[in-house]
Amino acid sequence: MRCFFNSNKLFILAFAFIIISNIVILYGVFNNRIGLPSSEVSLTERELKLPYLNINENSAISLRLNFRTLNNFSYTSKNALWLTTQKLKTLGFYIDKDFKKSDGSHFFESAQKEVFIVLEYDGKSYQDSLALAKNRVVEIQKLNSTEKKDQQKLKHAIEELKNEQYKYSRLFAIDADINPEVLKSKYQDKSKYIITRGLINVSHTSKGISAYILGLIIKEIYIPLEYSNFLKSLQSIRNYNNKIIKPRYTITLKYGTKFEPYVTSVKKLN
Repeated sequence: MRCFFNSNKLFILAFAFIIISNIVILYGVFNNRIGLPSSEVSLTERELKLPYLNINENSAISLRLNFRTLNNFSYTSKNALWLTTQKLKTLGFYIDKDFKKSDGSHFFESAQKEVFIVLEYDGKSYQDSLALAKNRVVEIQKLNSTEKKDQQKLKHAIEELKNEQYKYSRLFAIDADINPEVLKSKYQDKSKYIITRGLINVSHTSKGISAYILGLIIKEIYIPLEYSNFLKSLQSIRNYNNKIIKPRYTITLKYGTKFEPYVTSVKKLN
């Protein structure tokens, strides 16, 4: 038997679908916010960046959570020194089995897993990264060279030190586990540590196993409408010339029982 739906019935079905979807979303939001938050951290513009594109006046605004990893070779790489082979095994990567390759193959195999990642704010990892930047400047200065290339290296090192001091994010990924309770017991300071979901990518390259944090599951932090106008007013001031701009706001970011973020306050910094 063939059933024919008129436009009214189709409209009702579509409307009902939207209502049910919104109920499911609202229930998830409510369920995440009941009970004590798993984290409550105050971050600045260094860690929560304004979007580069202009936002429509009537729409909400979202900020990207900017985190880093401590390593000795790059300020932007998401490779982490603590993602050792032993650590990857505890995260469920079967190195010997999953990445076994046939002889002569040039194909680099890779695998991904969703895990819980710990982000540390303004802690030891940031201080270590700052110390590395200072040491680079000191080492080049010790050369006391007048060579143009060495002078350029020194200039670049000084610029990177200033960026480390005043511009780069102080939020670092420092650990991961498949069980969030293990991390909660290990990192108990809710004002310093964030536990959230993320993706780890592991590849078998010609140099061996390479692992890095592919990204967070929730990358964008949506700002309540009551705070959106203030943040939109700051979008006209851009960092086009790599100029260091002091953070202009601080945001209280909470992570609920489902380890999902939500904003509770936005304050202007003088």
